Amino acid sequence: MNAFSGCNSLENVHTNLQELGQNAFSSCSELKSMTIPDSLQTLGFMVFWRCSKLVPSNIDDLATNAVVAYLRSQ
Repeated sequence: MNAFSGCNSLENVHTNLQELGQNAFSSCSELKSMTIPDSLQTLGFMVFWRCSKLVPSNIDDLATNAVVAYLRSQ
């Protein structure tokens, strides 16, 4: 929970995690790319909230499943 929340200089994440906890990357204003592995099984609330460079404005950043679906399609 809140693992990288508010990291202002984090730009890219490549992970092999099975779980992303609540607020894990919220307010990471410089996060531009993230690899979402197929092994990811559990998503917390507001994982990508206010990640404006990662999440396009037409996707609700509170809808974690929608963000993950978008990132996997990239």
